Amino acid sequence: MKIEFSAENNPCPLLFLSGKPDEKGLYDLLKQCAECGYGGVGVISYKATEIPYLSEEYFEMYGILLKVAKSLGLKVCLYDEYWFPSGKAGGLLAEKFPEAVTSKLNMVRDSLSAGGFVLSRQDGVLMSAVAFNEVCDERRDVTELCADGAEFLPWNEKGEWSLLRFFCVHDHHSLVNYLEPESVNRFIELTHEAFYRHFPEYFGDTINSAFYDEPQFYSQHGRTWTVNFNREFEARKGYSPHLLYPALFMDIGDSTASARCEMLSVRADLYAEGFPGTIQKWCTAHGISLKGHIDQEEVVNPGGITDDVLKSFRYQDVPGIDQICFPGRARRAYKLVSSAAYNWNKQRIMCECFGATNGLTEAQMYRETQDLFVKGINEIIPHAVWYDDRKVVFEPELSPRHPYYGSILPRYNAFVNRLTAYMKDGVHVGQVAVLYPVEGLHSQVKFITDDTLTIDCYYAGGPSSRQNDYLELGEYLTYSCALDYTFLHPERLKDNILIAGGTLSLTSSLHDEKYSVILLSGQDTISLAVLRTLQAFVQSGGTLISTSMLPRHSSEPGEDDAVKTLVRDLFGTNDIPFQKIHKAVGMGHCYALPVGDYEEMRDILFAAGVLPLACSVEGIATAHRRRENTDIWYIVNQNGADIDLKLRLPTEKPLKLYNPYTDAETDLPSFHTNGFSHLTQTIPSGESLLILAE
Repeated sequence: MKIEFSAENNPCPLLFLSGKPDEKGLYDLLKQCAECGYGGVGVISYKATEIPYLSEEYFEMYGILLKVAKSLGLKVCLYDEYWFPSGKAGGLLAEKFPEAVTSKLNMVRDSLSAGGFVLSRQDGVLMSAVAFNEVCDERRDVTELCADGAEFLPWNEKGEWSLLRFFCVHDHHSLVNYLEPESVNRFIELTHEAFYRHFPEYFGDTINSAFYDEPQFYSQHGRTWTVNFNREFEARKGYSPHLLYPALFMDIGDSTASARCEMLSVRADLYAEGFPGTIQKWCTAHGISLKGHIDQEEVVNPGGITDDVLKSFRYQDVPGIDQICFPGRARRAYKLVSSAAYNWNKQRIMCECFGATNGLTEAQMYRETQDLFVKGINEIIPHAVWYDDRKVVFEPELSPRHPYYGSILPRYNAFVNRLTAYMKDGVHVGQVAVLYPVEGLHSQVKFITDDTLTIDCYYAGGPSSRQNDYLELGEYLTYSCALDYTFLHPERLKDNILIAGGTLSLTSSLHDEKYSVILLSGQDTISLAVLRTLQAFVQSGGTLISTSMLPRHSSEPGEDDAVKTLVRDLFGTNDIPFQKIHKAVGMGHCYALPVGDYEEMRDILFAAGVLPLACSVEGIATAHRRRENTDIWYIVNQNGADIDLKLRLPTEKPLKLYNPYTDAETDLPSFHTNGFSHLTQTIPSGESLLILAE
């Protein structure tokens, strides 16, 4: 299956307007971009553009850019903001629609004593009021007694009680409320709609996509909220969240983990639906796709960022990630974003890469690109080309004018084009899943009330422990086991699955996700319903591997004991394992490994028949896709030495070798046994290849 060249697979960099554009300058730069193998640009305006953002002068300039791009056969991605992060409309949102800016949740804590309490006035909307017994963690809902202008709370209980009141207040920040579709629609009205009013004829053709950049909750110190939260919670969960609010700020006893999971899972839903989901609806109606990425995707605990990396992209055409500052910064998170695509039935996965990386070399560009593609990314957005290359804010300047990168780009862009052509369409083939431990991460999140701390304190997301090893585990599977896998969201295990013959299949999936091995990375909290599904999977003959920590809490209220019992039934213990545990369960097997100890992992995976390498080699990674009747394996060597690989691939079809650097395709000798093809293939250090079975 030789795929022919197509310009639609060329990388499309961001274009920073680092000077006042004119028609000749735009034409000269875009023509050079087209000639070096770029397929279009995403246009970013900021102070150096010297034209007021979204003014008529700005749209006049943008119209010239569109005309030039169309004449050169280039695409334009509608970047939706002045600089970043997305959600301010260059400050116009706060100016024109101040009610649409973000809100945050505050807690006010007072002592309660017999006789009652005079209620102090507070800013914002009361979301909950709870009387909390400091000795025994008893909670009582007193919201109605404190609402509607009440000035006094009668109280006659003895003991150490506190009154906890929770208020949703408008924040001073000018970002849109990412949790509110109506607020996001005001943002769209100022940005996307304005572009469409001026240039309807370009949408769906020259303008083929929109892009958002770095939404996050840490600007509100991780406490982003909405006055409609209680209504949305009750609609989804069937009960009031009033008594759960204290768990967001403090430990409330045995209910802490489930309360945090209930609250933060709803907030994650509201973000996914409110910001990318709302913009996606607009993009679909106007014939373009939606790209973009959240901020700080690589943190272990996304609590306080957008709460749930996989769910963030549930309603978005093209999930994305940002790779900036230094090579490999976000490498552990690439699989999260590609897995979001596999969970929610997407095909294209993008990365904005190379930004703010001084001294980036050609070898680093190829190494980074190989790592991206072998982990599922199939669309590259280089950061960036600068209109005036004398005013570059973030190196490197990846334009054909640059004395170093200009000579590299044609060959590099051709390489990316070929990889994209083979890897963007078809389906991902997954035999191994790592359960995304979002509930175990949510259970650890505690809001910080000190607003004097700098934003830097919130970049790291929520708290985590050494036992939260899912990202570390993912890198081990990729480069120590050469294993392609999927981070599986627990919600995907609640419906549309089939368990039979030791395999758990996602029956409604666009992709070929049929797991014979599921890994349970370190997490203290899990859904009881999900755990029961994993039990049925093992009993049917599947392999379940737990690493570092066994769950002891349920994300559903009141089910901790049931989780502990089921964990003990599966693994024979509820303790953190200090040596390998192996227990036969039904027709399958359960293993538990100590924290950070993966030495026996490869033997378990090899026995399960899911490893593509017949021997252990560090630094080799593989990805498996299928297009029509052709299986495609992308194999990367980041070992540091040339490697003679002994491969065993699950196919008996004739094999071909495709070289993405030269576009050459050759027959590949192999022999077949028991449904596998066995072969030896040399891969030079720092290079990669594709094997095609058709």
